[in-house]
Amino acid sequence: MIPCRKAIFYTAGPVFALAAGVLLHFLYDWISCPLSGVFSAVNESVWEHTKLVSVPLLAAGLWEYPLCPEKGRFWAAKAAGCWSGVLTVPVLFYTYTGVTGGNALWADILVFAAAVLTGCAVFFALLRRRRAGQAGFRLLGQATLLLLILLNILWTFTPPRLPLFRDPVSGTFGPG
Repeated sequence: MIPCRKAIFYTAGPVFALAAGVLLHFLYDWISCPLSGVFSAVNESVWEHTKLVSVPLLAAGLWEYPLCPEKGRFWAAKAAGCWSGVLTVPVLFYTYTGVTGGNALWADILVFAAAVLTGCAVFFALLRRRRAGQAGFRLLGQATLLLLILLNILWTFTPPRLPLFRDPVSGTFGPG
């Protein structure tokens, strides 16, 4: 890959994901239709905030793929990156709120940024691993990305009655 293309590949995805995640936080309030709820946070629950990480990381993959020199490893690496980012949100959020006894907007923003950057770091690291290009890993990556998309849809409109899915502002589950 030529140096300019490489620089764009490694910087545009994270920058896009950070910016898109911020916009997606407000999209449902602006549009309030079920389709926007598939992509954006429909309430303030921790689960809904994981979509602000996974959706932009996955969307970035649609234009990163043609630029990627390692296409055979791409979707397995992207899946691991998306899932890493998704898991980072509740781990960091519940850790810092458990330690401090509350939450703060600036800390929530840092959790979001750390989750996006974790997802990108895992993605880029796995792109360099030959094993990620093996057929089993490619299939697993595609299957887990599909699972993430399905869970985003299902758990947006019919969330489990667990604290992860409860809106702390309204006390409700799902779209408000």
